Amino acid sequence: MPWKDLAIVFLFVAGNGEHQMQQAAMLIKKEQLEWWNTSTEDLYQNAMLNTEKLLPYEFDQYVCIAYGNAWCGGDRRSSDSRRKHVCVDESNAKFWMAAAVLYPGRLEMLALYLKENFYILPSSVHEMIILPESGALPKEELNAVIQEINGSQVNAEEYLSDHAYYYDRVRKCVM
Repeated sequence: MPWKDLAIVFLFVAGNGEHQMQQAAMLIKKEQLEWWNTSTEDLYQNAMLNTEKLLPYEFDQYVCIAYGNAWCGGDRRSSDSRRKHVCVDESNAKFWMAAAVLYPGRLEMLALYLKENFYILPSSVHEMIILPESGALPKEELNAVIQEINGSQVNAEEYLSDHAYYYDRVRKCVM
């Protein structure tokens, strides 16, 4: 299913979520939908009900990555405005967490927590990097960084997009 310039795909995940090395995933194709006598819309509705339960996230667990003269580690909520950082959501499962941007209320919650608009940087199918607008490079430079990293660090099957998305907290939408 289309979402912005991306596609929402569905996976059948088997195994124990607590032990990521014991998980297996299979891409669900149209043929399976026919076999199961279900529609893409039904699958989407079920995924919206179940994915967050199966692939939970905890925003309290994040990594701060330094850039420029910034710092690494510490608390995002610090009052030191010179500290620029990127927050990367971590999850218990560690796999396919780019889908977390689709969780109901997820982006609104991030905007409330950050108290500002933010950029969503597609790192891979496993993570999206959330960058507060106040600490961001211009969007063209963000896009260049994403393209460079995608070209050298991201496997083709884990690639998402070559540009950043912007979340407007007043409009409650991704642009």
